[in-house]
Amino acid sequence: MDNAIEMKTVTLCMPAVDVKFLNALSKRMGWKKVSQNVVNPVSDMIKPSAKAKKTELDLALEDVQKGNLQTFNSVGALMDYLNS
Repeated sequence: MDNAIEMKTVTLCMPAVDVKFLNALSKRMGWKKVSQNVVNPVSDMIKPSAKAKKTELDLALEDVQKGNLQTFNSVGALMDYLNS
């Protein structure tokens, strides 16, 4: 029976405040820390397009911020509005 564990090297880009947590987790799990390099994450990340299409949730949240809300006195009134 072979009990060897395959090890993988992983590179993470994370906020500095989370490094302490990751170090504690890796110590508890018995992981080996190879190195800790500081890189510029902005150049390595995929940036979302400024012209990206807004989701329905984004549009709904904008409506709430603008005060574009509908109120209904009953479920029937809501259903009538939705079906019209």
